[in-house]
Amino acid sequence: MFVIPLKQITPCDITPSLTEWLDRSTPQSHLHTTSLRTLKSHRALLHPTPNPVGSGYLGSLKLYGREVMTMLGLNFPSTDGDLRNLSLTYTSSYSPTSPQTGSNLFFEHCQILYQTASVLSHLSTSQDRSTESGLKISCHQYQLSAGIFKYLSEQLKEKGTEHLTSDLSVGTLGLNINLMLSQAQTTVYEKAKLNKIKPSILAKIATSVSGFYSSALEHLKSVSGCDADWKVQIQFHMFMFLAAAEYWDAKGHLLTATEKGMGYGKEIARLQECLNHIEQALILTKKTTSIETEGIEELKNAAMERLEEAKSDNSKIYLEPVPKPSELSPIKRADLVKPLPLTEDMTRPEDLFRGMLTEDGVRGKSKFTSAIEESVKNSTDLVRTTSDGARSSLKRIGLPESVQAYMCEGLPEEVWKNIREVQVQQPRVALNSLKTDIDDKAQQCSQLIMDSLTVINEASRIDDIFSRSNPSYETINTDHKRTINHYKNLMENAEKSDSVLEGNLGNIGTRKALEMLDKSREMIEGDMPKKESQEIFDTAPLENELMNLTRLMTIRDAALAKFMGDVESVDLDAELSGVLDVGKKMDELLTKFDQVQIDIADNCSRQEAMLSSIFNLNSQFTAVTGKSTQREAYLTNVTSSYTTFTSLKSQLTEGLNFYQSLHPRLIESKREADDYLVTVRMRHGEFLETIERRERTKSQEESDAELARRLAQEVGFDDRADERRQREEQDAAYAASLVALDQEEMERENVAENGEQQQLPPPPSKEEGKDEPSTLSSWSNWLTGSKPTETTPKKGGTGLAQPLTQNQYPAAGNNYPVQAPTYKSSSSNQDAPPMPPPSFESATQQFRTERTSSYEPPTMGGGGSILPPPGPPPPSFESVQRQSGSGSGGGPIDEIKVTRIAEMGFQKEDIRKALRDHNGDEEAALNQLLSG
Repeated sequence: MFVIPLKQITPCDITPSLTEWLDRSTPQSHLHTTSLRTLKSHRALLHPTPNPVGSGYLGSLKLYGREVMTMLGLNFPSTDGDLRNLSLTYTSSYSPTSPQTGSNLFFEHCQILYQTASVLSHLSTSQDRSTESGLKISCHQYQLSAGIFKYLSEQLKEKGTEHLTSDLSVGTLGLNINLMLSQAQTTVYEKAKLNKIKPSILAKIATSVSGFYSSALEHLKSVSGCDADWKVQIQFHMFMFLAAAEYWDAKGHLLTATEKGMGYGKEIARLQECLNHIEQALILTKKTTSIETEGIEELKNAAMERLEEAKSDNSKIYLEPVPKPSELSPIKRADLVKPLPLTEDMTRPEDLFRGMLTEDGVRGKSKFTSAIEESVKNSTDLVRTTSDGARSSLKRIGLPESVQAYMCEGLPEEVWKNIREVQVQQPRVALNSLKTDIDDKAQQCSQLIMDSLTVINEASRIDDIFSRSNPSYETINTDHKRTINHYKNLMENAEKSDSVLEGNLGNIGTRKALEMLDKSREMIEGDMPKKESQEIFDTAPLENELMNLTRLMTIRDAALAKFMGDVESVDLDAELSGVLDVGKKMDELLTKFDQVQIDIADNCSRQEAMLSSIFNLNSQFTAVTGKSTQREAYLTNVTSSYTTFTSLKSQLTEGLNFYQSLHPRLIESKREADDYLVTVRMRHGEFLETIERRERTKSQEESDAELARRLAQEVGFDDRADERRQREEQDAAYAASLVALDQEEMERENVAENGEQQQLPPPPSKEEGKDEPSTLSSWSNWLTGSKPTETTPKKGGTGLAQPLTQNQYPAAGNNYPVQAPTYKSSSSNQDAPPMPPPSFESATQQFRTERTSSYEPPTMGGGGSILPPPGPPPPSFESVQRQSGSGSGGGPIDEIKVTRIAEMGFQKEDIRKALRDHNGDEEAALNQLLSG
């Protein structure tokens, strides 16, 4: 099966560029810090690309893709240049060594969607395809992958381009679409085989698979940098499914021929075509070793076996002609798959950069809000004043109770209808049930708030502890706690309202109302006072006017509610985001609400005429019937019982709705709190992993250095510490000998002047209390480790003018021939002690300033003994150290180090360069030379 190669995403913090753009584009950029942090943390989850990929990585891609799509919907930059100092780098899918770089969010979104589709192809291939459920999932994921690639292709065309990068091009996307559809159709083919579908249908399905591969080959021609093996693989599968189609069609012809008694020749022709396609496929297998041939070999054996049988039967029994390939009709395709549209979890907007507006947008939003709030307030006041006035006026004249009391001997039908409607609900049970539901839901909400706060506090606590333990770690700032505290405040206010409502449920007015609602109609009518007047009056006109007034009030209440709902539903941020002419857009929004305000005002203006008519008719009514005060009061009491119940039920329902709407938001907040805790722990792990990686790197470097030291020992170097210690002892001994020699010279001069001779001290010994050889030869032998040689000076000199013997260092571990250097004075061709290094300046100052290359050895005389001069200096006294500096950094190179390392076989120029690179550090320079 084919999969689309995954990209590698280079880490990149996009927040600085976005912050800079927000600062330039909106006056409220400081409000979006949380969104930027969220974006940064979610992008960090995408690299490195895991192997193998899983559903978790797919979820991270979808989440970040939704966030980028949300930003594009908010008119974030979608072209290069607007986001400064941003470099988004991805590897190419088909050419991993060719990085692709962009600097805008459209590029980012396309790359993320491409990676999402690639991951889906990998997940599809990993499904268990031995079962129908596995085949179904695999087929769906392949089609969804194809749908993403199709969406990307359409996006490029909308942008007026067919090529964004080497793989984000119409050609490459077309290749991917057809590859994914071929895989999806293959799963259909496999499922059809499992279900033993008719051979003729299998042939059509296989033809479709081959057709998709053929289309993929066409698109492959325009793909650059693609490995040649892709073409071979696609061609192989195309021929294989062509062969399968011919094989199944041959089986179909056999079934038809068996039924009709003719058509056996077509079966033979199809089988021959099947084998032709198989041969073409097998030829391709010689071009690569990555093709599995087991399946096509089985198909070949089955086709050959059946062809032999068919030919034999036809030659002996049926004697039908075998059609030529050109005479065979093409096998029709049965495309049962298609690219699927992007799913909701890839397109759902994320709650990022809420309220992001330009400066004009902010001013427009403020102006619109003020204007529309004023309009809503005016309409609300008008409706309330008008309706309250009508009710108050009617109540003063006893309407409508007086008419109801007059019209009915018993309880008015409309009143009883309302009472009966309540009784069916069992008012006490209904109210108690609502109260119980409120208590339960409130408890759940409170628990969620407590749990969320506990998780957030725990996350903050461990993050704070971790930051104190790791000063370089940067803590996570979050608004989760503020959100939960907001919900907590809402809950506290709701609980106060619940307490008031609970008090209303238990007061005496509610108890009396419920007692009234418990009565039957007969009981209510039995308690109702009798009519006080027997006069007859036609109340129909008055009732009609009352009904018209009620209808008028209902219409305007509904209009006001719709007006307020429409205003509430306006998403100003979305309406004004990115709009150039904010003033015009604001006027359009305000105009939408003009008509409803006109309708409300017109409705209210018609009430006065209705009330006037009602007052007139009521005057006529009361003039004829008089006033039945007790009966009206009783009816008012009955009506108020109904009103009390409906009011309490409405309040309880409203409270329950509040908790029910709050509950899912609290669940989401709890999930976010859990995610926050996971994120904190994940960041801690990543931080520690980074530290551990650095420590591993350091350990590896130390291990490499140790390896270098071992290699040095193998080629003849002693341990560095012992060598340094020995060199320091040699330097000290040599410096002491120079001082002694200088002292001897001065004493000889005194003898010449004063005629006195003094006994000179012996040369310095290696250790105090242990005498060492006092001759030049023996001392030199001790320093160099060579065998004693004849060193007695000739008459008339100290031996300093004699050429020094080139002594041999101790044999190297690898038996390479190593020769000690000859020490030469910088001011004379004669072999003589060089100037001592700066570290011995105080002891040899006079020698350096007075004894130069003109120095001549003292002559023997006066019977005094002569102190033999020191032998060759130890290696640390190389001639280069006559100069100031230690040979590191910008100063001169320590040639002793050069010589030592050169004995390992390296070129001296390379050694000097390595020492300069590492500031004279011999071990680091040696590591560099060994590694490269």
